[in-house]
Amino acid sequence: MDTTFYYEIPVIDKVLTINTPVFNDYAYVRIVTNKSYTLKKCADLKIVRRETTDVSLIFNKQKNDTIFYSDRWGDVILLDKKHIYKKVRWYDDRFYVKDNKTKRYYIRNNFIEVVIKDNATFVVYQSNKLFRVLKPLSCAQPK
Repeated sequence: MDTTFYYEIPVIDKVLTINTPVFNDYAYVRIVTNKSYTLKKCADLKIVRRETTDVSLIFNKQKNDTIFYSDRWGDVILLDKKHIYKKVRWYDDRFYVKDNKTKRYYIRNNFIEVVIKDNATFVVYQSNKLFRVLKPLSCAQPK
């Protein structure tokens, strides 16, 4: 049986769906608005599942009609036909600021970052130097 998890992305009214078919090395990702949510058989991204999975999705807080993504290890296959996804470099300086003391990268103030990690089973949210692990809503469709 396939496993599907839903993660509500704070601030931008979007839902991240990660579907993992049984006995498959891929996870299928779809991002939709909370209001128009429907589970469809299509996906926006196909991600290779491995321990080192590290896929970053970047949203503008005010204008989130384009989703930027970077993928450290070449794990993403773009399936989107609407052309709302744009690939960017890992830690692209248009979106990140590097703290010289800690050498960590932080997402710029007007952006939100959602990172899919660890076999596509772990999701981290970053905004304004705040990191938070997102918990799945449930295995049922969100309201």
